Amino acid sequence: MNPLSWFRCAAATPSWIEPAVLATRLERDHPLLVLDVRGPDEFTGPLGHIRGATNIPLVELPAHLPTLVLENRPLVVVCKTDRRSS
Repeated sequence: MNPLSWFRCAAATPSWIEPAVLATRLERDHPLLVLDVRGPDEFTGPLGHIRGATNIPLVELPAHLPTLVLENRPLVVVCKTDRRSS
């Protein structure tokens, strides 16, 4: 079984969200899980990170999938560009 199939998604395909829209949703929708897939050095580096985001580097993501599935809340994946988060 493909671990990514564990994620339940309301949309048929992932969708993009603009930073301003995400900021509004974070203020309004507390159950969002923001997953930052950059490395720890980037997460704590000069560009910073989204307050409340969980840092799991992309290479470590497969090991965390069972735990993330239990979160049962909308997931927003972020990185510096769109390559890792897509």
